[in-house]
Amino acid sequence: MTAAAAEPSSIPTSVDFTDTVGDFYHLDSNLDGYEQATVDGKFALWAGDASNDGQIILSGQGNDVNPIFNAVTGASGNNLGLPSYIYVGYHAEDIDLGGSAIFTGQYNDVNTIFNAIATHPRNH
Repeated sequence: MTAAAAEPSSIPTSVDFTDTVGDFYHLDSNLDGYEQATVDGKFALWAGDASNDGQIILSGQGNDVNPIFNAVTGASGNNLGLPSYIYVGYHAEDIDLGGSAIFTGQYNDVNTIFNAIATHPRNH
């Protein structure tokens, strides 16, 4: 995401997200620079907003874990409603963009939410 909207045109425009000096997405001046993470010298957005409310919450009201549980247990094909079912596809609940939403087990998306919150620079 960029700091300002980029209007689509017939002339290609390049945005180099590996340039960590550039001015990219800023949600709020109070969070300036904390909206994105730097991973291996490249910008990345914080993962974890399964509820699409602009926040990442692990537990309590409005958390982002429940949408993953609901999507996985309610997925067509998950006839038994198992939380260990792997809901294949790029869904909003696929937090790590691994191609599936996973609630329990190895590579689950809940751990990605936990790690994003635990490692955020404002969580001290």
